[in-house]
Amino acid sequence: MDMLEVNHSEHNRIWIAPLQMIANNGILVIDDLGRQPMPVATLLNRWIVPMEYNYDHLSLPNGQQITIPFVLTMAFSTNLDPQTIADPAFLRRLGYKIQFQPLLENDYINLWSDLSENKGIEVLSSAFETLLNLHSLHKIGYFPCLPKDILGISQDIIQFEEIAPQVDSTILQRAWDLYFTADEHGGSVL
Repeated sequence: MDMLEVNHSEHNRIWIAPLQMIANNGILVIDDLGRQPMPVATLLNRWIVPMEYNYDHLSLPNGQQITIPFVLTMAFSTNLDPQTIADPAFLRRLGYKIQFQPLLENDYINLWSDLSENKGIEVLSSAFETLLNLHSLHKIGYFPCLPKDILGISQDIIQFEEIAPQVDSTILQRAWDLYFTADEHGGSVL
């Protein structure tokens, strides 16, 4: 919560503006909403009035209060259900809510192909078959973050073992197992 108020740096002997003031006339992105150390309600309640009226009141340590413009675009991202982290009144104040769905299988494979080509790594067709089987087996959607992450782990395995830059079924399975954590039912969770 300190980052949302004016703070003094003893080390530098300067006053530090809060995040929303630094982002003024720009974009403030709060990533992974619901995973901050402070309760989401506290964070959102701090900004509910500034979002509504486009100005914010800041209290200085000497007791003086100043009013500043609050002209910025706020973007919140989360993989949690918005209904569980914010009340309906706040959700109404967020005009646009966009849910990203998993990719279609063909788009997912194309993304894999593009990324592997950019990294100079060949992904064998047997590895693609294994990949699709793993997705089906563990009921995990074709999320666009997965090719980069799993291909990166595959690349690390290839470099560490000093083998040809080729992802086969075995390397893909190892990368998948490293990326996902098995749950108590033997399934994979992100």
